[in-house]
Amino acid sequence: ENIKEQQIVELSNRHNNDYVGYYTDFNSTAFSVIKQREGKIIGKHNFIVSNVIDFTAVLEDFLGSYYLNIAELPDKIFIQTEIEDVTPLYEALLKKYGKSVLILVPFNLADKNLTRLSIKNAEILFQEKQYKIDKIHILRELQKVLKLNKLPRTIECFDIATLNGKFNTASLVSIVDGKPNKSGYRQFNVEGEGYPDDYAMMIEVVGRRYQRLKNESLPLPDLIVVDGGKGQVKSAKTALDILDIQIPIIGLAKKNEEIFFPNIRKSLILPRDSKALKVIQLARDEAHRFSNTRLGGRYRKSALATELLKIEGIGDKKSTALIKEFKSLKKIKSVSIEEIANIKEIGSSLAKKIYDYLHK
Repeated sequence: ENIKEQQIVELSNRHNNDYVGYYTDFNSTAFSVIKQREGKIIGKHNFIVSNVIDFTAVLEDFLGSYYLNIAELPDKIFIQTEIEDVTPLYEALLKKYGKSVLILVPFNLADKNLTRLSIKNAEILFQEKQYKIDKIHILRELQKVLKLNKLPRTIECFDIATLNGKFNTASLVSIVDGKPNKSGYRQFNVEGEGYPDDYAMMIEVVGRRYQRLKNESLPLPDLIVVDGGKGQVKSAKTALDILDIQIPIIGLAKKNEEIFFPNIRKSLILPRDSKALKVIQLARDEAHRFSNTRLGGRYRKSALATELLKIEGIGDKKSTALIKEFKSLKKIKSVSIEEIANIKEIGSSLAKKIYDYLHK
């Protein structure tokens, strides 16, 4: 698109023109005005006109309201469709500015292309506005079904992952205005091994998260979602109560997609095509994926360390250095003795032992 626009500009001469495009649907119209001065594109102005009653007059009405309220008129205004009677607009502009301006449909290639670009800009503007409206409607539906006091624009979701009580991991994902906000994702290692206690881990992770936000006076989310049922919701609520923080919490259980609330015995099941449910599912599924990614990484590192520790002369410090440098057993096997020896903690004699062990 940048290349196209550059070519369009190069085709233009030193005229002072405006190119007005519009896109209309429902009862709204988006307008985009591309401004060309001395043959160069200097910018664009975008507008949304709502509650349009008469689409046949919308272009004429816009031109009148826009051009009677600017500092300087261009020489020509190019529009995508002809106006049936443009005389009143000509007269109004002449009276205000003391100068004539041409309002016409483009006929040469350069002007046609810039007018098409303004139409495309208007269409994109309209679609972005409609997208935001749709998102707001979904969040309002979610607010209504969950009986929240405010619109849940920021949602944080927690998931716990464990492998038979080892590599305990938790993830936090952030959903802002119905979309994943990757910069807000966080992962936690949870101490302790043995029989996995999801509830204790949930208390710990939720407590760690919001203790930090409280200490640093950072904004809290509008809604917390946890992956699980009554037990997980109760645990998350316990952590917030300890911190004396009030944030609405729900749990989403995978089996029947039941929504659980703290201190309410009855669960809520939304229709499977509910857009509000889809936002919660997005949060839950992202949190689950993210925690499993972390869990898998920790497991692979542990398996690699266990294998390296079998080599005579390799301890925790040296195995950590190898893992940090090469990341996988496959990578270590693919390098030379010299490359292994380049690691400060290893040296040439130990490098040969490692190489020989992995190439038995």
